[in-house]
Amino acid sequence: MNASGAFVTLIYCVLDFKTGYLQYSRAGHPLPIIIDGDGQCVEVAMHEGQPLGVFEDVRTDQQQLPISVGGLALLYSDGLNEAADTEGCEFGCERAKQELSAHRQESARTICRRLWHAVQDYSGPIPHQDDFTTVIVKRH
Repeated sequence: MNASGAFVTLIYCVLDFKTGYLQYSRAGHPLPIIIDGDGQCVEVAMHEGQPLGVFEDVRTDQQQLPISVGGLALLYSDGLNEAADTEGCEFGCERAKQELSAHRQESARTICRRLWHAVQDYSGPIPHQDDFTTVIVKRH
């Protein structure tokens, strides 16, 4: 750990609009969630991707994934999947995948709002402990 005890996670993406390929470099950040045009979750391999500010020689996870026509990608902060309910159970990625699959035909803005409301409903009176960031990339 660095002297200040701080670190940051990061994901940097480049989207090829013609092919639908999403290239990314991930440093400790949650994996993207990819949903295909049929609403099925696409398996995303996870390689080592270390947070910035922890190690001197950082290893990043670099990947290239296709977003199919009618599909989408969700980029998010861990405030989504780590939001907890009154029992301390996390919202998790599976609930996010179900929301994405069920509402994939809606606008990106609407899907992001639905995710936020789903997390709020799940957490109930428990205040949010982390940032909450969602970005949806849809391929038409």
